[in-house]
Amino acid sequence: MNALVWKRPVSLPPITQNEVHIWRVHLPLVPARYADLWQVLNEEERERARRFHFERDRQCSVTARGILRLLLAWYAAGEDGAELKPVSLNFRYNAYGKPELPGVRLAFNVTHSGAMILLAFSSLQPLGVDVEHMRAQSDLESLARHFFAPDECAALLALPAEQRVQAFYNCWTRKEAYIKARGLGLSLPLDSFTVSLKPGEPAALLACTDDKRTPADWSLFALDPGQAYTGALAVCPGPSPCVVRCWDWHYALF
Repeated sequence: MNALVWKRPVSLPPITQNEVHIWRVHLPLVPARYADLWQVLNEEERERARRFHFERDRQCSVTARGILRLLLAWYAAGEDGAELKPVSLNFRYNAYGKPELPGVRLAFNVTHSGAMILLAFSSLQPLGVDVEHMRAQSDLESLARHFFAPDECAALLALPAEQRVQAFYNCWTRKEAYIKARGLGLSLPLDSFTVSLKPGEPAALLACTDDKRTPADWSLFALDPGQAYTGALAVCPGPSPCVVRCWDWHYALF
C-alpha cells in the first residue's frame, strides 16, 4: 500500500462517494483565527471551552470544533448545493457520545493529541480516526498487557526494543480508530479484536469476535502526521475500495 501524502489544497476539495478526506491541523493558532472559530460555535461549545483550566486545552477544543463546523457545512452543502451556516448545525449523539448530523449522509470523526488535530469525513460509514503523540513509556509492557489483546501483546514483545514504541502506538491508534468507528465507546472490550502493529507492515484488522462484519469488511490505514505523531483511520467501505486523501488545513480556504 502506498504511503498517504499530505497536500495543501488551493481551494476546498469536493468529496466523492468513495473518498475519505483527512484534514491535519497544527496548533497553536494566531489570535485572530481563534476569534473567528469562536464565532461559529454554539453556546454549549463555548461554555465547554470556558471550563478548561489550561489555555492550550481551550484552544484545542475551540479549534477542533470550529473547523469541524466549517468543513461539515462545506461538505454537507456539496450534497445538494444548499448553503449551510456552520453555526446553525445541530449535532445529535448516540448513547456512547458519538456525534452525527441529522439529515446528512456524511460520517465524520475528530481526534487530537498534543498540538495535532485530525478530522475525517466521508459518506462511507462507519468511520473512525485517531492520533497520538508518541513518547517513550517506562511501563510500556504493563500497558500493553492491560489494554491489548493477548496476540497483540505477544507480537509487541517479540519485536526488538527499538521498534516497540512505534509498534505500541501503531496498535493503540488502530484500536482507537476501530472503536470510534464502531461508535460503542469503551463498552467494546479491547481484547475482542486484534490489529496489526509491526512497523513497516500494512495496517489491518486481523480478528474481531463481536462484530457482524468480518475483518475483510474493514479497511485500516496508517497515518503519518509527522512531528513524532502517529495515527490511524478505520472505515468500512462496502464492496468498493475507498480512496483516502490527506489535506493540510490553512485559513485561506475560508
